[in-house]
Amino acid sequence: MGVSFCVVFRKKVPPYGTLGGDNMALARGYERLDKAAAARGLPTLEQFVSQDPDEMADLLDMDPEEMGLPPIQWFPPAEGLATVRALASFLREDPKAVSQGVVLLEELGRVEAELAAAVGRKSEFRFALVP
Repeated sequence: MGVSFCVVFRKKVPPYGTLGGDNMALARGYERLDKAAAARGLPTLEQFVSQDPDEMADLLDMDPEEMGLPPIQWFPPAEGLATVRALASFLREDPKAVSQGVVLLEELGRVEAELAAAVGRKSEFRFALVP
């Protein structure tokens, strides 16, 4: 069992509901992608990652207050969409800029479709790492 990088929606976004698809390569590689993107002055995915403190506490069998995680943050989908499109463009131009660039590009395409749907539904989002 692995971890997935997912889009989480604040309200239901058809056809996804409140959780987008599983992006296993992004879970393993988004930090490398962010590092390469930041070096080129591009936005990063990390700025939109926000974990639910209660879910993390349950997962780790800890008290949420002990963990000291910040509350969930929600973001406008248009901002996430612009970031995902910039990163996808970067990888199309240079797929070897990061390990597994082609696979990351494929998963960014799915995330782009999910965020585009969220823009249409005016549903805020966040990225989360989901077991």
